[in-house]
Amino acid sequence: MSPDHDMDDVEDLPPMNDMPPNSSCTRLDVSDDDGSVTASGYSWSGGGRGIARVEVSVDGGATWEEAELTKAAEQPLHKQWSWTLWSVQGLGAGEDVEDLIVKATDIAGNVQPQKSSSIWNLRGLNSNAWDVRRVEKKKKPSPAGVPRHA
Repeated sequence: MSPDHDMDDVEDLPPMNDMPPNSSCTRLDVSDDDGSVTASGYSWSGGGRGIARVEVSVDGGATWEEAELTKAAEQPLHKQWSWTLWSVQGLGAGEDVEDLIVKATDIAGNVQPQKSSSIWNLRGLNSNAWDVRRVEKKKKPSPAGVPRHA
């Protein structure tokens, strides 16, 4: 809670009747061969707004790769009441990837913000900042008898 507010302020706040776009990575795999990242997850937005795109970055948000979306075919974009699944394959091959970042954009153009600090509110609602996942690369064992140096 911010020091500028006390609990009495909560009763005076207007209700939040809508949810912003959100996305999450639920599976993240790293290739043993080239270190590339394959990931998948879900995204959704409130008000029945469909997801227009999900973007994934492996370089801290400098560049973004558009994920492949799987939507409920029977629901039009303005009446999407279910998750939109997303997936990407082969990102960051041969690079030193530390984090995977995911953000979604809905059909109204609403985009997940980079940080929660830009959307802070007294009740802690609608916290939908970028989903950031640590990429744990597997270390290849050194061949027998050959020391491995950093």
